[in-house]
Amino acid sequence: MLQTNMLNVMRECRNFFISSSERGDFEIVNDTMAVREAYITGQYIALSGSILNDGVYFVACVENGVISFSADPVYPVWEQPEGTHDAYKKGDRVTHSGVAWESTVDGNAYEPGTVVGAWIEWIVEPATTDETFSGTIYGLRVPQDFVAMCGEIQAFNESSAGKPSALVSESVQGVHSWSKGTRDDGTPISWQQVFSGKLTPFRRMFAEVSI
Repeated sequence: MLQTNMLNVMRECRNFFISSSERGDFEIVNDTMAVREAYITGQYIALSGSILNDGVYFVACVENGVISFSADPVYPVWEQPEGTHDAYKKGDRVTHSGVAWESTVDGNAYEPGTVVGAWIEWIVEPATTDETFSGTIYGLRVPQDFVAMCGEIQAFNESSAGKPSALVSESVQGVHSWSKGTRDDGTPISWQQVFSGKLTPFRRMFAEVSI
């Protein structure tokens, strides 16, 4: 799951990119929660003080002071295509109004949910567990290059290159490639070592959130 991996990377960098916070009593029901501060669709937030739901989450929808969670922003937020060059292809998946959708046709410029048969709802596993708790919501301003790096780290950890082996040469989705699964002494190479150069610009001296 990308956000579990993202939390680990944030802890490694001691940087949560905090932009706001609110403390109080909150209730999570069916992946939704009423809030007082302003958040936007596509933003990441962190919960602290919960027994069941501490962690980083993706805000899939904001409406009338209620946010909807997503366990993983696997699918980008739908945007209105400008023309045939950026219209959605058959099989493309997006999130829109808190729902995940899959395009059933090529050249799809319709808004999900407005034209019968153009999109179908895609079932996404629940992100949270229903709970009432006293804690803190942190609004995060996470750079896109950090999000992209977390995706690369996740791909590395899920590949054989991220697991102990003598020598590995692997390409993930034709984009990422790694060649060594162990160091010279035979011990596994870690994602922290592989991505040390990319992690450096995001490192901070002190942790900001205890999660």
